[in-house]
Amino acid sequence: MLLPEHYTFPKLTLATLITAWHCGNDDAGIPPYKHLTANDVKHIKFGKNKISMMQLLMSSVKRATVIKNQPNLLKKEMTIQDCAHLYSCVKHMFEIPGKNEKSRRHETLSWKTVYNRLATKNWQLYGEQSGSCSE
Repeated sequence: MLLPEHYTFPKLTLATLITAWHCGNDDAGIPPYKHLTANDVKHIKFGKNKISMMQLLMSSVKRATVIKNQPNLLKKEMTIQDCAHLYSCVKHMFEIPGKNEKSRRHETLSWKTVYNRLATKNWQLYGEQSGSCSE
């Protein structure tokens, strides 16, 4: 197992999930989430489900880089600065308004809220043309 026995997933925003996905947390000995398998998270309540949801959301981040014609933002080895730059370039595509919502700081939404909003929009990113990969 790559995670400590008593590890639980912390509350993360989309920005911090991108960093955890690509960089992990060296200080705490946590590997990048992208390297975790179902076996690594079996001791965490709903761990397999959460890692699967994270993977799906991160595939939408990857799709956003392609739509923005900047797939080079995703590198095999990423730094925290690379992750922050990636997020700043694609964040507007994840600012999907909720029901009865006038304004909200989307940066503060949990990654699960972003995931749920995308799911209700059939995984169409904000501003994405239906059935197309261009803006």
